[in-house]
Amino acid sequence: MDFALECEVSAKHISFLETGRSKPSKGMVLHLAQMLQTDLAATNRLLSAAGYSQVYSDQDLSAPGMAMIKEALDHLLQAHLPYPAVVFDHEYYCRIWLTRPCRR
Repeated sequence: MDFALECEVSAKHISFLETGRSKPSKGMVLHLAQMLQTDLAATNRLLSAAGYSQVYSDQDLSAPGMAMIKEALDHLLQAHLPYPAVVFDHEYYCRIWLTRPCRR
C-alpha cells in the first residue's frame, strides 16, 4: 500500500501487476524502476522481463560511440593530476586509473 502511494498508482493496479492479471506498459515499468531507484542495468532487466526492448545501452568505453565519453573522462583525469584517480563502471569494476607520476 505504501509503495502504491509513493508511486501514485492505485494499490489495486500494483496488485494486478504483481499477480500477472495486468501487463504493465513500458512507461509503467520505467516509472516503477525509477521509484525503486534501480540502476540502468536493472531497469533494462525489468523491461526485458515485461517483454519490452531495453532502453539503456551497455557499451564498452572502447566502442566507437563512446569516444566522446572516453575523451571527457581522460580530460577529467588529466586535470586531476598530480593526484591519483580511478573510474568505475556501474558494477564497480575499475575501468580507467591514473596514478601520480613518480618523482625522484
